[in-house]
Amino acid sequence: MESIVQSNITARHIDRVTVMGNDIHIDGWSLQCRDTTQLTIVFPNHQTSSIPEEHWRRSSPDIENIYGAQYSSVRFEIITPFPKDIAPKDIGLILLRFDDREENDAPILTFGETWSHVASTPLHQLKIGIGIPTYNRSGTLPHVIEQVKKNTSLPFKLFISNDGSNDTTCSILRDFSDISYGNFRNRGIAWNKNRILFYLKEILKCDVIIILEDDMFPDSFAWEIDWIFAALRLGHINLAHPHQHADEGGVGFWHDPVISYSLSGQCSAFAREALSYVGFLDPRFGRYGHEHVEHTLRFIRMGYGGRPRKNQIGDAFYLLRSNLLPIETPSHSDPQEVEKASKIFDDIKHDVAYRSPWLPEDLSIRQLRDDMALIKET
Repeated sequence: MESIVQSNITARHIDRVTVMGNDIHIDGWSLQCRDTTQLTIVFPNHQTSSIPEEHWRRSSPDIENIYGAQYSSVRFEIITPFPKDIAPKDIGLILLRFDDREENDAPILTFGETWSHVASTPLHQLKIGIGIPTYNRSGTLPHVIEQVKKNTSLPFKLFISNDGSNDTTCSILRDFSDISYGNFRNRGIAWNKNRILFYLKEILKCDVIIILEDDMFPDSFAWEIDWIFAALRLGHINLAHPHQHADEGGVGFWHDPVISYSLSGQCSAFAREALSYVGFLDPRFGRYGHEHVEHTLRFIRMGYGGRPRKNQIGDAFYLLRSNLLPIETPSHSDPQEVEKASKIFDDIKHDVAYRSPWLPEDLSIRQLRDDMALIKET
């Protein structure tokens, strides 16, 4: 899925491409680094950036072992300003130019997947929404909120959906002056995440929505960029744990996700366009269990967020490695609720893809509408 070229002297490989703050980071190797005297990055807007030699003559013992001693220093770790008018979809049009010769130009990445239409919008003009569903986590929620605010580099809307907590969560949220939040009646995980998706997608019209659980927080600046790229390229993406097994390959970057048979819902991202086809979490799920897996399986059936397993029955999920750290908290899991959810999952797993966020009755629609009216915006 990532860019690989192997043909004699032009052999090269891009390990990772990401945007952090105002810079783009490009890591990889090229045999052409051995003989070149100048390396330039060429952006789609024709802007160029000359890269200092110390950034593209890095030690490469792994490449030396394959190609010989003359290629002992052909790795590059490029950091250069990222033009604000470049769109996510244009990342694949960025070129490496060796010795200022256009015939040596090499794209940093090549893609086969279809990007979301909004991926043609410059990165810094995208509308980003981050939602945190919470229940009885008043001891850790302030830290999660502060870390999200501190480490998110792009302008964004932050929404906290409190699902009927009976601790001090309500008063804590009122103390924040720069977030949107809602203190609601307890209705369970599926309904609470649907509040987030509905508010950020239908009311705020966000292009990309990230849902982060209330026991996870970002530990590095610009953590959201890879989630945005992955969502716009793949439609839907989930978190890979540090030791997540790649059942069908993948490194875990937005351009080369882990492909795994297991899934968790601790962090996930959605392109608005993909949500328009797949819909919301199924509101028939109760308090806990299976709602996120069923939702992601519907994304896969519509061509987003994963693919069918190779030569097996079932699906494989696209997962992203990210600098998110967990907080040790008591689990709200309820075995009886999980058992109920398992029966619901078995009954509906082959239903048509799209789900509304409410049950097919007027009362359910009014309940969601009434929830939206309770949201405090800042």
